[in-house]
Amino acid sequence: MKSIDLSGKTAIVTGSGQGIGRATAEALHDAGANIVINYFEDAEGKNRELAEGVVSDLADRAISLPADVRHPDQLDHMVAKTVGTFGSLDILVNNAGILRDRSFKKMSQQEWQDVIDTNLTGVFNSCKSAVEHLAENGAIVNVASLSAVTGFFGQANYAAAKAA
Repeated sequence: MKSIDLSGKTAIVTGSGQGIGRATAEALHDAGANIVINYFEDAEGKNRELAEGVVSDLADRAISLPADVRHPDQLDHMVAKTVGTFGSLDILVNNAGILRDRSFKKMSQQEWQDVIDTNLTGVFNSCKSAVEHLAENGAIVNVASLSAVTGFFGQANYAAAKAA
């Protein structure tokens, strides 16, 4: 199997403090890329702690930057800081996402909106912030879910966002 060489390339992985985002960031780093571990600032500081843990584990060519994908200004700042630090942006992985599972009958308007704003509009916002800085032949990867095609009970909001 031929390995991928991403030496000199830079990737932002949104929501990369844990789970699929972390694994994606680690794989890109192992291939030689500079990595931005993105996280959403929470009151307890848990997300920052997770992101900084990933950076520590990677040891080099990695930084953590906060940005809420629901806020274009924060994403613009993150992208500018990425390009300022590493000189380019070659890969954007839209991984950030949330769940607010509840049966449709009991789902509040806010639960619907929170998931749509993060999982759908957040992808648009991230792409919009990155596209002006994305290197020629750069790549944008949007992480979807099996819920997009099959749907699961209590995930009307999540399935709609991931299918879109």
